[in-house]
Amino acid sequence: ATGGDLSKWYWFLKPVLWADRVETQTSLGCSPYFIALGAEPILPLDIVESTWLVKLPDRVLTLEELIGYRAQALAKHRVHVEDMIKRVDEGK
Repeated sequence: ATGGDLSKWYWFLKPVLWADRVETQTSLGCSPYFIALGAEPILPLDIVESTWLVKLPDRVLTLEELIGYRAQALAKHRVHVEDMIKRVDEGK
């Protein structure tokens, strides 16, 4: 990436750190990004695909419906966090 010029390493530090943070760590079974935010990152190549990951409402949601959707998302998040904690504990 630096064309052999090691004095330019700092130009690539941010992309390298980003790649390290979004890559699944075998010891954890998930990425550091997932540990911090509870969701997998959307990479630039995933934008088109990610558009279809969420069912879009065909109308404006009521407050009760919105709260319901958020509660479902929170429940899924808790399940993911509990699974991650189990994997980390098993690795100790």
